Amino acid sequence: MRESDFFDPGALQESTGKTSKAKEEPTPKKKEKSKKKKKKEKKEKPTKNSSVRFHPRTVGQWLTYFFYFTFLTMCVVSFLTFSRMNQLSQIASSGVKEAREVANIALKSSQEGDWSRYIGQEFLTTYFTVEDGMSRQDMEEKLQEYLAQGVSTNDLLQFSNGTTREVLFIQAITQAEKEEDDGRVFETIYDVDFKENDQIHSVRVSLITHVANGEVKLLHPPSFLSRQLPHNEAGNTVKGKVNEFLTEGELVDEVETERIVSFIEDFLGLYVKNDGNLKLISHVSGIEADEVRKIDVLNLVKKQEHYIAEVTYEFSFSEGVFYTSTARLKISGADSSYFVEELEPF
Repeated sequence: MRESDFFDPGALQESTGKTSKAKEEPTPKKKEKSKKKKKKEKKEKPTKNSSVRFHPRTVGQWLTYFFYFTFLTMCVVSFLTFSRMNQLSQIASSGVKEAREVANIALKSSQEGDWSRYIGQEFLTTYFTVEDGMSRQDMEEKLQEYLAQGVSTNDLLQFSNGTTREVLFIQAITQAEKEEDDGRVFETIYDVDFKENDQIHSVRVSLITHVANGEVKLLHPPSFLSRQLPHNEAGNTVKGKVNEFLTEGELVDEVETERIVSFIEDFLGLYVKNDGNLKLISHVSGIEADEVRKIDVLNLVKKQEHYIAEVTYEFSFSEGVFYTSTARLKISGADSSYFVEELEPF
């Protein structure tokens, strides 16, 4: 037996080299495969996760919801407001119509009252006027057109031939209204002065008239009343308070007060007579009376740039008969040079 049959070092090295090469060669392939698998896994992960995971809510999405909610709320509010405003406008328009109707009714009532008062005065003028030679039939024909149906002229007056009567004064003093279904009824009271057969009489007359379709009719004969005021135990006990109507302002010194008072006396002397020189010291016109006396300056103050004087004085149109009057003077100027801007009562 040879040694070569048992041991060959060269063959051992070759075999070991082959086996090592054989072992070394497949290793890189496995690594490449694992890398490819990892890459595939990395690429496939997002696709798998995107189909399963939900995105979280962002601020933009919440703002979008908020704006949609606000828009819908505004639409609802706008609709309700529009419908409410429509109702309010209808109510307002109906209120305006009602106010106009009330105003028209009041105006119509006032106009009918004026018309009734005028026709009543016309009736009384005819009633208290009897000319010389006028017959009863003539009077009845004139009065009949003022009377309502069923009211007879025989109920109004009786007079004998030769009677004369004329109206001196007629004045309506009060009027009361009573509304009825077929028109308006007015009670108007007149003060009448008339002259009958050279004697003057003063009476108070009440007329009840009915107004419908523009016509005024007397419902029954006139009622004659007393012109004396009714007695009232309570009465009106109010006291006159002249001082409450006086103007407040700065006090005027004594020297200036004397000058202004002297000017006021001269002014009133010209004012009462309406003297031609009045226009030199005033814009006002006089009353064309005869005489002035008892001038009393109740109050004299300075207010802003003017002097305000409240005075009383007496004047007469004829000798021996005097009337008392008040006046508030608005005076401008200074140092004995004054001018009356305004004169008014107080």
